[in-house]
Amino acid sequence: MACNAWNFDEIGGAYKIATDLAIFCGQNGWDVHYVCGGKSNRCYEPQLEQGVQVWRYPRPSGSGQTKSPAHLWQHLKGCQNITRRILSTLDRNKTIVLNGHTHLQYCASLNVLRAFSRCYKVMSVHSPLTDEYKAEKNFHLSLGNKLITSVLSCIEAACYRQSRLIQCDSKFTSSLLAKEFKRETHGKLVVCPGYVDLEKFSVDSLTRMEARQKLSAKAWDSRDLCFFSLRRHVERMGVDTLIKALAWLRSQTALSVSRKFRLIIGGEGPLTGKLKDLASSLDLDQHIYFVGNIPEAEVALSYRASDCFILPTRSMECFGLVVLESFAAGTPVIATPVGAIPELLGPFKRQFLTEGVEPEALGKAMLNFLISEQDKGMEQELRQYASQFNRQVILKKLENLIGQTDGNNP
Repeated sequence: MACNAWNFDEIGGAYKIATDLAIFCGQNGWDVHYVCGGKSNRCYEPQLEQGVQVWRYPRPSGSGQTKSPAHLWQHLKGCQNITRRILSTLDRNKTIVLNGHTHLQYCASLNVLRAFSRCYKVMSVHSPLTDEYKAEKNFHLSLGNKLITSVLSCIEAACYRQSRLIQCDSKFTSSLLAKEFKRETHGKLVVCPGYVDLEKFSVDSLTRMEARQKLSAKAWDSRDLCFFSLRRHVERMGVDTLIKALAWLRSQTALSVSRKFRLIIGGEGPLTGKLKDLASSLDLDQHIYFVGNIPEAEVALSYRASDCFILPTRSMECFGLVVLESFAAGTPVIATPVGAIPELLGPFKRQFLTEGVEPEALGKAMLNFLISEQDKGMEQELRQYASQFNRQVILKKLENLIGQTDGNNP
């Protein structure tokens, strides 16, 4: 498997799925090798972690914040070197399955395995590479960024062209690829959704107040109605829109609603400082609480402790795992109608989708929640819907997809 990171080294949606699937396949008898970037300035020897041989190449310094040509080249070169080392350890009489979860690492491994006839190549697309880069830049592309965009598009096309199968997390992503890479993806696209760990997020034995008492951040020590959002602080996530929506909401509720409320924002990113400044400039310091990155052990409790989760995405939401995690905890979601979100919300679209991505549209949905208390009696219904995306069931489907070879487990 090829991915930018091992999820126990660095948290990310694609990294989690790739890591979970690698461990799942290893438990089912596969000989699994996982190639990814590492934080050291040297190549690590492989380490056996939960039944998976994890191979790390030295990740370029600062590559998480930029995609310069130098960084791209270092990723490709580092991953190719590791893939050659892995290949030298394998029995070439067996079929090799290459499953990529991030484009750069998959492309690098493809280059090494190009001439290997018994290689079944599957790309798992969690977010289209080029479109995500454009969204991160908020479509304000300088000449240099346009050059990077062209390079990324070529890499993305090469990944799809050489794949036997392209798995997408949503119909939205599949449609996007079919439109933008029609020739390279024709006849290869298949949708298999993401999943939620029901056992981890179903903390229904606790009331919301009991969950708040177990959380370390003081922001939760309140009987106010709590809106909650957990996002990476980058442009496309729309956290600035959420802050402006709360300013609008406060102006309305001063006249129409007596119940106190607050917004708790989890996560960090390059825009964290600007977001805090925005909240202060709108005089929202008593209404918005930034709690930073939430410890893994407290994520499920945070969903449970909140009265409503807010997903304010501005662009490029290719699945929306946080929706399922919130539902599994029995907590409703207010979300913008972006990307795969309407698809994922299913029967709850009419109740939980905003009319647009503007602050006022988000604020109106939050005001309606305050007035109507939409969550009354919905907890079981939300959990039942989330159960359709059972982790073990979806992982088995993914294993079957990547294992469609003529031989036994590679």
